[in-house]
Amino acid sequence: EGRPCGSFAEAATALIAAEGEVIETAQHETPPEQRFDESTYQGTAYPAYGWLCEVVEIEVDPDTLAVRPLRLTSVCDVGRAIHPVLCKGQIEGGALQAIAWGYLEEIQLANGHYRNDRLQTYIIPTALDTPDMETVLIENPAPNHPTGAKGVGEIPMDGGAPAIVQAIENATGAVLDALPASPERIHDALCREAQHPSTQPHREGVRP
Repeated sequence: EGRPCGSFAEAATALIAAEGEVIETAQHETPPEQRFDESTYQGTAYPAYGWLCEVVEIEVDPDTLAVRPLRLTSVCDVGRAIHPVLCKGQIEGGALQAIAWGYLEEIQLANGHYRNDRLQTYIIPTALDTPDMETVLIENPAPNHPTGAKGVGEIPMDGGAPAIVQAIENATGAVLDALPASPERIHDALCREAQHPSTQPHREGVRP
């Protein structure tokens, strides 16, 4: 303390010379209530689960059937938000990519090769395509974690595409079976519905 230590490598070398080799140990104990059968794939595979709900509000152009997301609401049980600003940023970034999968992004293949292998041809949303966002953090601490955190790495990418598809069905009556929900696919779905009307009643609010 108070002395110049040089580079990181020099400081580490001096520490090893003074105190010996640095040893790291780690230990994991499975919580007693976590039981998972590897042969039947039944039980509790993980000690904690995060939960996410996403709702997308959209508008669909009646002439072109182009979809434009207007608002995205994400509610995520993160256990405990150690850094709320970064936590919300992770959720919003993942959710934006997820809704883009629902209506915009599509990998095109031909003979085992990508047809759109660059950002000139593989379209991703820009800041101008980003809807208004509201992100709500629910803190339901994980009981077996020192801080109660559950993590938000991949969970924001689970709900966006299904939410887009449900919003399109709610707005137009088009039942889609493939992504992304391009105007062509929405048109085809509406044509199928017109030729073979579904026996299932539309949910309240649908405008076929």
